[in-house]
Amino acid sequence: MRNQSYANELAEMNRQIQEQARRKQETLARIERERKERNALFERELEREKQLQAQVINSQEKLGKERLNRGNLANESGITSSSREKINRLNRELAEKKRELEEHRRRVKKEKMLIRDKWKPILSNY
Repeated sequence: MRNQSYANELAEMNRQIQEQARRKQETLARIERERKERNALFERELEREKQLQAQVINSQEKLGKERLNRGNLANESGITSSSREKINRLNRELAEKKRELEEHRRRVKKEKMLIRDKWKPILSNY
């Protein structure tokens, strides 16, 4: 009777150990899958940031050229309202691109913090 009880306890302990190992493997697999998804997301976000930076640089170059053109016109006493309007429009576009880039950076930073906070307690168990 004692041997049977002991054997049952051992079998139950082995079952629990196997179940725990299975859960651990599932968790590790989920962590790895989510890590890959997160890395892909950050790669896309990095690419988006590069595009926004290129747009800012392009806007700055356009604005610089227009200012130079305006300076040439000023020297020739030929500043036109369309030239002023173009510079104003380019300034607005540049400000918008810079704002968009900063918003993008803040959003990505917030997402990174949320992910880090989500995984911190889980990863501390391993």
